[in-house]
Amino acid sequence: MKCSCQIEIDHDEESEMIFEKDLTICENQQRCCECGIGLLPGTSYRKEIAKYDYEAHTYRTCIDCLSIRDNLFCGWTWTCLLDDLWEEIEDGEDIPESCMATLTIPARERVCEIIETFWER
Repeated sequence: MKCSCQIEIDHDEESEMIFEKDLTICENQQRCCECGIGLLPGTSYRKEIAKYDYEAHTYRTCIDCLSIRDNLFCGWTWTCLLDDLWEEIEDGEDIPESCMATLTIPARERVCEIIETFWER
């Protein structure tokens, strides 16, 4: 999916090779690698298996974190999405309304919550 916004994160890590990338239905309870929310049986999530450092790693991303990743980021590192978003907001990065409108409702609420928390500091 093409990024509608251009938050580019470069963590200077070795490239990873993605072996499997599926939108799948959860059969057993899992956790989102980004927000830690429980993925209950019957819910959709993105499952990605990547190889780096000579090891295979499995990442499960809930639909809402996937919405944030696909619509706000052009580069990311698994498990750092919300931290990277916080840093971008802290650095003064504006998130256009057109980008916010493309997020799922829970993802939009999560982004707004991060923005409001920053403003309250």
